[in-house]
Amino acid sequence: MPQLQVRFAEDFDRDARPTLPPGSDQRLSWRLADFYRNWFIEAVLKPRKSAAGTFDRYEEMLRYWAAITGDPQLFELEDKITLGFVNELPAWGYSRRGVKKGMKVPIGPRAEHPGFSPLSSATIAEHVSRLATLLRHAGPRVDLRSPTAEILPRFAFVPLVPSDAKEKPPFTLDDARRIAAAAALMQRPATWIEPQLWWETRIALFYFTGLRAGTIVKLAWQFVETRAGQLWLSVPGSIVKTGKDIEMPLHAQLAELLVRVKSALGARSPGLILEPCCGYRQFLDWHSDLQTRAGLPPERQQSPHAWRRTHSVQMALLGARRGLTIASEALDHDDERTTAESYLHSALVDQLRLQLPPLWRIQGLLFQ
Repeated sequence: MPQLQVRFAEDFDRDARPTLPPGSDQRLSWRLADFYRNWFIEAVLKPRKSAAGTFDRYEEMLRYWAAITGDPQLFELEDKITLGFVNELPAWGYSRRGVKKGMKVPIGPRAEHPGFSPLSSATIAEHVSRLATLLRHAGPRVDLRSPTAEILPRFAFVPLVPSDAKEKPPFTLDDARRIAAAAALMQRPATWIEPQLWWETRIALFYFTGLRAGTIVKLAWQFVETRAGQLWLSVPGSIVKTGKDIEMPLHAQLAELLVRVKSALGARSPGLILEPCCGYRQFLDWHSDLQTRAGLPPERQQSPHAWRRTHSVQMALLGARRGLTIASEALDHDDERTTAESYLHSALVDQLRLQLPPLWRIQGLLFQ
């Protein structure tokens, strides 16, 4: 005999969305952000010693993912959801207007927010790449050397999205020297040492070491040592993105600046070589101001990472690449990667760093 069943509107809404079958891995009920925070951070990012900015960029991608897709659970993922996210991203944007430190940047479809800035092709490509990375680590194991949660039985399709971002150039040596000279015009930051000395030292650390900005702000006096009358920098892998220790002799101009900073600090010498004085976003503004004072037009101004590219180019001009080839031949190595890890190649690179073109006047002459 048929029975009457009373159903309410919310029952239909609930039934419209699939549920996790009994006996399934309960992690399949996670959403992508749950997987990121409950597994990916500890299993992947922390062992890699990822920078804080990497965490922020994953969180940013997840905000777009949730807003565009409705934030499905992992077991609901299928090609049409991931493809829909990739196809929709170019129509979205953001606004930094009025956003204070610690606040989230508003995001949304630009059709509904005409004043929002569009996402660049590079940012879109990065978001899609991070999505693919998360799903690869959530899915079935396909790489013996990569940690995998093995939650998903199959991968949802994530297409490769190319970026039309152009390769950024280094500073020319002339521009680098103009910026270095403009340090004398800076009035910030206010620290125990003069702003000019602070900026000269920060620039010299960028240019003469080639280290990443995230490492440079963590450099401490305990990493500086003297070997046979030569100042050396011994950087522990704990503050290096790759996790590898880095050692190098210091160029004469950088060594002289460090001696001056140490003298100016006197008994106040803190742990860090330079006081941070500000967050990275504020430093970007100051670095832009420095370039303006150096007379660089906006189209030639760049982020601090340009100093790393400048270091690389100047090292290449001095023959770093040729030195690797010579060392490979001397050691009879078939693969230059083997030579790159050898003492001989490290010694060649160390000597070239000491020969980098100076940034400031030497012995009354403009430059050597």
